Amino acid sequence: MENNKRGFTLIELIVVVIIIAILVAIATPVFLNQRIAAWKASVQSDVSTARVSTEQATTGNQGSLDGLSFSGGADGTALVISVSGNGSDNVSSPVSSGNTVTEKLGKSDSGDACYIITGTNKNLGDWSYSKASEPSCGDAGDDDPADADGVKASCTVHGDFTVHGDDTIPYCAITGTLTVTTGSLTAPNLIKVGSVDLTGGFDEDTSIGTTEFPKLVSISGQYLSYGSTVNAPKLVSIGGQVTDYGTLNAPKLKGV
Repeated sequence: MENNKRGFTLIELIVVVIIIAILVAIATPVFLNQRIAAWKASVQSDVSTARVSTEQATTGNQGSLDGLSFSGGADGTALVISVSGNGSDNVSSPVSSGNTVTEKLGKSDSGDACYIITGTNKNLGDWSYSKASEPSCGDAGDDDPADADGVKASCTVHGDFTVHGDDTIPYCAITGTLTVTTGSLTAPNLIKVGSVDLTGGFDEDTSIGTTEFPKLVSISGQYLSYGSTVNAPKLVSIGGQVTDYGTLNAPKLKGV
């Protein structure tokens, strides 16, 4: 019998190679993206677990962050949250292989203690994922000692402070009463103040203009305003009596 078998032609082989190359070109990015997504999800999971572990350690520390310290967490090694003076309350938070989770204590805009947890993966270069206990949580800073309220001592006025005429003050905390007798005031860094007294509005010659508190979070004492317009977009609380015959723009104010 005559043998009619024959091999593939060169053109047919080239077509098959091209088809395979196209399929590989399509599949490779999908595979790589899935790996990247998996690495990121792993980091996010480790950070979330560390957050739960920190809250657990805080509970064992009478609800306080004071005295907590952090060790480990490098490339698959568990992050240990230690409670000062009570090793039995230490909490170990697992970290996946290839991931590193670090944690540090900081201060919020209101001066309260908070924490920031950051996770990375060795395959993702500079990418990182962070979670903070407070939106405004930042580095507490080691180069400037803080006062009892948690605000840096170098920009705290201990006692009362009075402003006469248009002025801009640099302070981040005033422990006493801030009094404005006339003009407009801008306090770009003020976070907390004891009391606010804006009394110039009753006298036409000593009227008070607009007062700007872009970072003010809390007033621990009374708030007194006669005719002044006050912009405090981050103000959350006023601890004392409120007497306001002006305009207080404080959309986040929760209660007085």
